[in-house]
Amino acid sequence: MTNAEAYDRGFAQLSSHTVGPLLDRAGLRPSGALRADPAHGPPSGAPHTDQAQVLSSGAPHTNQAQNRPTGTPRADQPQDRPAGAPHTGEAQIRPPGGPRGEMAVGAGVSRAAKAGTFRLLDVGCGTGVVTAAALALGAEVTAVDADPGMVELTAHRHPYATVRLATLPGLPFGEGEFDAVAGNFIINHVSDTATALNDLHRVLRPAGTLALTWWKSDEMTATSVFADAIADAGVPYEPPARPFAGDDTPGRFTELLEEAGFSGAKVETVRWRHRVGLASWWSDIVRAGGPRFTVIARQPPEIVERIRACYTRLAAPYERDGFPVCAYLARATRPAP
Repeated sequence: MTNAEAYDRGFAQLSSHTVGPLLDRAGLRPSGALRADPAHGPPSGAPHTDQAQVLSSGAPHTNQAQNRPTGTPRADQPQDRPAGAPHTGEAQIRPPGGPRGEMAVGAGVSRAAKAGTFRLLDVGCGTGVVTAAALALGAEVTAVDADPGMVELTAHRHPYATVRLATLPGLPFGEGEFDAVAGNFIINHVSDTATALNDLHRVLRPAGTLALTWWKSDEMTATSVFADAIADAGVPYEPPARPFAGDDTPGRFTELLEEAGFSGAKVETVRWRHRVGLASWWSDIVRAGGPRFTVIARQPPEIVERIRACYTRLAAPYERDGFPVCAYLARATRPAP
């Protein structure tokens, strides 16, 4: 099981850059915001930050000091919890139109969200960065993850969402339960892409929207620096298999979406710089564990220090401007009858 707190400080902050564009493509957005031309990056006059280059309606500005979207609840603090609400397990869903929704929605959110009827599934929710942003936009959120630690942490922080332990494929929902599904860096972890997409198609209502992100593996400097450090330290290391590797190109993924019954499939490229302290990045990634880098923490102390010295040397060129990162963002719709 992944160390959820360390994951939240590390990987979750890295992936938070795509939350705004992801929710925008899922159809959850405030009105009147700047919209980017995906072929040309941010709109003219948009501020330059380390936020993802494909900025769109609903994309938050970046708080560079903490690498989290401005206006999103702090990752290390739970939202206010009503009396009697559980700390773990399945959290209480926010009542549509209740005081929490009135405070979060404001004047600029879509009509469906204002009415409390925009039902969003956050699949592979992790520590809840997508859930937090969607709640702030007035959605009725169901969040699922296969890791019990992630489910516990997200349920504790977001009592106005329904948070469940579940796997993809095999989602425990009926046909057409959701208006939209958003998955931030979960599709690259499934063992069978086609089966997973069929399951996501099933739980979407007709005309519902799917939005998914995944890493462009050959441009993931922020994590490849760890694999390179292991190799430079001379430590035997066999990276875990990546079943998604055969499906991760835009062309192939578009084909799979169409085969699953989706229409209007489109894949965009998103790039940004992940600015983070090198020492804290090392600590959080190593402590988070997970299948790729648990090998570091399992080494004897002297070997860990050797790997860390290699990491420090390899990461040094990115200390000022941040690690260059690239991801893909796919959007598709379940056709209406």
